[in-house]
Amino acid sequence: MRSHIRAELPDLSSDQLIPESWLDYATAVQRPNLPPTHPIHRTRRIAIDLGEGVGRDSTSILVRDADGIIDLIAGNSLCLADAAEETARLDQIWAVDDSRISYDKLGIGRDFRNHLVRGGLGNAIGYAGSGRPQDPKAYTNLRTEAAWKLRRRLDLERHTDDRYPVSSRQPPFHIPPRASWMLLREDLEALSYDLIGGKIRLIRTEDMRLHI
Repeated sequence: MRSHIRAELPDLSSDQLIPESWLDYATAVQRPNLPPTHPIHRTRRIAIDLGEGVGRDSTSILVRDADGIIDLIAGNSLCLADAAEETARLDQIWAVDDSRISYDKLGIGRDFRNHLVRGGLGNAIGYAGSGRPQDPKAYTNLRTEAAWKLRRRLDLERHTDDRYPVSSRQPPFHIPPRASWMLLREDLEALSYDLIGGKIRLIRTEDMRLHI
């Protein structure tokens, strides 16, 4: 509901994007065992964040559905060809339509589509995190909007209908506590936000360092 979403916009000038307690809960909660025909499986998607392949700047390939993270591959030695190959492998395992695969098309991502096409994933969607959000009145860019949607999905108290705050509470979001999750968690814990001109703006650790 549009009015409910608008009511979730923050009053604070700045804050941590995702409280650590929400992440703790997401890794502790059990994912329900659902049959292969359950509709939740049709919500699967793959997101690819391309790194430079040096130091801690890792490439991450994440498989998720509406109920949580399913699989995560991360490494700082994955070149573009390797990342495309891993994406194709995960696509085969989890039966994700390639139109539900997204990747960052800027920077080194400019050439990534060619590798995906060779792997039969030509319908994957390239995006620019600095681009226009779906709700430009609330968010400064697409990356901020996506991050805020993740915050809302992890919110332990969030419900989708103000008339039924208990029965419409969203189901828990599950994150498998694997080794690769710890790197992703560090990145999430480093995110904060502020308000600029009445819009939410995502602040990353590297952005904050530029102003120190």
